[in-house]
Amino acid sequence: MKILILSILALLFFAEFHTKGTQQKEQFPFYKNEFSMLPATNKEIADDSTMLVVDRAQNPLFYCRNIFTEVCSTGECKPAELTLYWDITGNFLGLSIPEKKPLTKIGHEKFNKNDYYQLFTVLNNPFSKLKETDEEKLVRLNAQKTDATSGATISVKNETLVAGGAFTCFTLWNIVYHKKNSLVMNIHETIHPGFKNDKNTNDWKTYFSDIQNTHPNELTIALNTADQQKVLRKFSIQTLLTEKLQNLSPIQILLINNYLNRQKYVYPEAKEELKNCKKLQEIFKNMAGLSVSPE
Repeated sequence: MKILILSILALLFFAEFHTKGTQQKEQFPFYKNEFSMLPATNKEIADDSTMLVVDRAQNPLFYCRNIFTEVCSTGECKPAELTLYWDITGNFLGLSIPEKKPLTKIGHEKFNKNDYYQLFTVLNNPFSKLKETDEEKLVRLNAQKTDATSGATISVKNETLVAGGAFTCFTLWNIVYHKKNSLVMNIHETIHPGFKNDKNTNDWKTYFSDIQNTHPNELTIALNTADQQKVLRKFSIQTLLTEKLQNLSPIQILLINNYLNRQKYVYPEAKEELKNCKKLQEIFKNMAGLSVSPE
């Protein structure tokens, strides 16, 4: 009898362990390897639930935070429930929408695949004019549209928001960029030697020519530094970063996509590579909780 009980307990333990392992593996839409989650060490906000995700070797990968928020004060919009991600330099990395809790627009219409892609584009723009907009102004803009309640597309100084989902764009953009200012920035120095100094274009070309085995931690800092030095604007660098996307990991691909799309100009060749990258399409599908990738 004791042997039978012990066997049953062992089976239950194995089942629970296997379930937890599966849940952990599927938790992030762009990272499937082993990880741990640690509380972010910034204590400026007492109720801050932001977590730092680290790999098996305890190298920092990215931040995440579960969000549940009202998106408008009119009662026309359902609350938004999702997870937001930032890279280790505090820049927007991505989002994840629960499959059974999609975001909705005015009239409680569900976001479609293009709406999610447009939302991602808005959230990936740190220079958005939403910074200069308040909710009262957004309400006025919404009211000016004759078909606002049926999902009019609202623009804020020529920046397109999700049709019928302007308040969601506004609310989430402000969460993303408010959190950027309060995320931990004093992670142990992982800056690659020379990143703090100006590199010439040839130095960066040499570095980016072999990023397949570069840890996402280091790649994040390299892209952030190259961005600050305006190197990512160059045709040769954009081409180099996008010509072998299929050989990179999902998180590497997403990092490259985000940093390039923050540039004032992305060359058609680089745009085409990003557009046709099947792994990137899969990432967007996973982030949106949809069975069809955004176009």
